[in-house]
Amino acid sequence: MREKSAAMRWRCAAASVHRGIRHRAAAARCASRFDLEGTGNIVALDALKRAVGRHGADAALAADLHARLDDSANVPQAWRDRLREVTDRAIGFAREVAGRTDNEAEARRATSLLYHVASAVALTWEGGRIHEMRGDARRLLLSRMVIDHRVSGNDPFRLTENDAQRAITGHLLGMDAVGMAEVGELLVAA
Repeated sequence: MREKSAAMRWRCAAASVHRGIRHRAAAARCASRFDLEGTGNIVALDALKRAVGRHGADAALAADLHARLDDSANVPQAWRDRLREVTDRAIGFAREVAGRTDNEAEARRATSLLYHVASAVALTWEGGRIHEMRGDARRLLLSRMVIDHRVSGNDPFRLTENDAQRAITGHLLGMDAVGMAEVGELLVAA
């Protein structure tokens, strides 16, 4: 896909040079089609079609994310359950997008969701390990913020700042370690 796209872009550019001024508008329309696709969309589509569609890498990713959550026994169960749910939903959405050609417009969103969910799980796993070593569970709060701000569908016109968000921000910007009990309450707070 990427090679074909680059070759077509080159042909559009060459056409504008060889055909002269009269055809520059047509060449510009041709080139702008590729600008609308964007490199990120092409890479996302390629990743979904190859990794998820052909090679089944989604199953390996799901297994790894679930294993990391299972390995985080000191993290509150309610938070791990929520992350399992969003993991399964993100994997399912990626499979759905990869499975049908009429879903290509959603490729970027599907890969972004996979990335953000994987980040939240990794932050949770790291947060549990850091808490075991140093007694500081603040990394878990970052996982909550990733879910809140990158995965959950929020109304863009609604203020997101509430007591829980203020407490999370205060802990993240503060210098003091925060225990798992306090972090656990903030992870499941509305």
